[in-house]
Amino acid sequence: MTSLNRQFQLSDETRPDRFPKILNLAQRSHPNAKRVLSFGCSHGDECFALAKLFPEAEIIGADISKNVIRSAVRRRNELGLKNVLFTSNLPPGQFDVVTALMVFFSIYEPIPKDQFYAGVNELAEERVAPGGVILFHGLEFPFENPRFAPIRTWEHENNRKLVPGHKYYGGAFRRINYV
Repeated sequence: MTSLNRQFQLSDETRPDRFPKILNLAQRSHPNAKRVLSFGCSHGDECFALAKLFPEAEIIGADISKNVIRSAVRRRNELGLKNVLFTSNLPPGQFDVVTALMVFFSIYEPIPKDQFYAGVNELAEERVAPGGVILFHGLEFPFENPRFAPIRTWEHENNRKLVPGHKYYGGAFRRINYV
């Protein structure tokens, strides 16, 4: 993981099937994905859901917390999933589908815009294969990158009342050929 990630991920909260509509959108957007990355996977629930949607794909969960990775590995072993791997480092290579759900935001104070865009663009440009899809949820700012075409976008209000009126953003974006 890059050191930049530590500025964004403040919690390892998760629960099974937390984002079914978003993950179903991932499957519909790239049904034949062979390599899937869950960036900020926490205890692995997102990866286990992705394994059901992409049974033939290699699913890699990456998280900066070695404790949650150990928990995810134990749960994966209990479930007997052979196509799901976990790491505390950002894995090399590119992926057909990348998810970053509830990773690029801060509930306490806004992230500086330049740091936000450096982080999301690093992940998108280095890890999403041409024609691949990246899905975000809970972004501090809208995702804007000319190398990616929106499939679907959304915004919602912060429900924690810590920053009244603040919105979070999300969406699915396809990497396009860009010259």
